[in-house]
Amino acid sequence: MMLRYGPTVFPFEPKCAHYSIIPNYRQIDFCGAGDAPALLADARGFDYNERNFPKGNAVPTKTKATSNFPKPSKELIDLFNQTIAPIPSATPRKMFGCPCSFVNGNMFAGVFADSLFLRLPVDERLAFAKFGARPFEPLPGRVMREYVVVPPGTLKAKARLNAWIEKSFAYAAALPPKVKKPSAKEKAK
Repeated sequence: MMLRYGPTVFPFEPKCAHYSIIPNYRQIDFCGAGDAPALLADARGFDYNERNFPKGNAVPTKTKATSNFPKPSKELIDLFNQTIAPIPSATPRKMFGCPCSFVNGNMFAGVFADSLFLRLPVDERLAFAKFGARPFEPLPGRVMREYVVVPPGTLKAKARLNAWIEKSFAYAAALPPKVKKPSAKEKAK
């Protein structure tokens, strides 16, 4: 038997006859035999796990997504805010639950966990690597292209940090502005 969830197909063979049908979804095993995927949720945030479906109950419960990202220190956030403050056209926004700065809709700097990261062109990234910069990887194996983590020595040298942030800002400002996509409500009008 195949379980189709969006573009993904999960093969499994039910080991018992107790499986339910969710509207707009294929058959999903709720008996807990371990032959269905462990976690299924749709785009609206409904969780279709067995724990939310006692036998005979087919009403999904709403679950709240939680972030397991480590929080940055107050000192790092203060340092980031002080270095971004002199840039007048920088727009503050949160990404990963941490402060970041944007220009023309393009992110150019931010804080994540215990690091500050910058968006730089290839030649600048290579030059910054000589100071100890490394690629920005918010999740293991998920490197964000064009972003590097500022090395600790540069964080302590304010003049050098400001120079790299200015390079990052200049690069992001030269990129084409991001156009805001219309929301579903705006499309319906």
